Amino acid sequence: MPEKNTVSWNAMWSGYAQNGFIREARDIFYKMPNKNTISWNGLLAAYVQNGRINDARQLFDSNSDWEVVSWNCLKGGYVKRYAQNGDLSEARRLFDSMPEKDTDSWNVMLLGYAQNGFVKEARDLFYKMPNKNTISWNGLLAGYVRNGRINDARQLFDSKSDWEVVSWNCLMGGYIKRYAQNGDLSKARRLFDSMPEKDTVSWDAMLSGYAQNGFVQEARDIFYEMPNKNTISWNGLLAAYIQNGRINDARQLFDSKSDWEVNGDLSKARRLFEESPIRDVCTNSNVVWLYAEWDVG
Repeated sequence: MPEKNTVSWNAMWSGYAQNGFIREARDIFYKMPNKNTISWNGLLAAYVQNGRINDARQLFDSNSDWEVVSWNCLKGGYVKRYAQNGDLSEARRLFDSMPEKDTDSWNVMLLGYAQNGFVKEARDLFYKMPNKNTISWNGLLAGYVRNGRINDARQLFDSKSDWEVVSWNCLMGGYIKRYAQNGDLSKARRLFDSMPEKDTVSWDAMLSGYAQNGFVQEARDIFYEMPNKNTISWNGLLAAYIQNGRINDARQLFDSKSDWEVNGDLSKARRLFEESPIRDVCTNSNVVWLYAEWDVG
């Protein structure tokens, strides 16, 4: 190739770099007459990926117009990338090589451990952090909850007075709702059962989780165990019955309560019926009854 453009040079040295031939990649990089962002970022990434952090730092310092604010910011990005991909040993090696770590870097490493089930490592890092912020506290708390360490989560919660939630029950109710919405009902139920005192919000979250995932019997059992039911509780079970074609059960439930808020929105009931896989003459007539009872045309 008599004349090589920048694309050709980049292709050549990146081929070496991707196969672990860092010295050859470096030699070609420094022979390039014109380097672009791809050239600089590529060699930097090759250094980092092959553990040559000092070389990476020297390269970074030799160029004043990187599109990052600082070396720490750059390394924090690599730590985050490795952690998100589950390569925690590489992430930790990079993290430990940083002489000065800002709170963002600590949080990235902590969240990497917590999200991958390494709760002890996340906890150890948390208590070594010189400065913690909301992300730090929430990250460890989520790690505890996600891995079933509810007592540890409660102790952490009680050790801090300025959480952005009203109460422990409110927090647990939020986690139950999140797990249930994602279809992870076993984890939601384990959290629910771990609560010594359950408020109506927590009961409703568990009931709705079962109902929305088609576990009508479990939703019904929760409903009848609830010490205090509200509109969400009644409507949740009613919707579950309709959505799963159990119209007779829906009618019995409706008849057992005299103060339905019928002036609300029954279009949802119509939509649930239309989406229901069970559509026969009996179902049709009973849904017509529901519309008539609620004066919805």
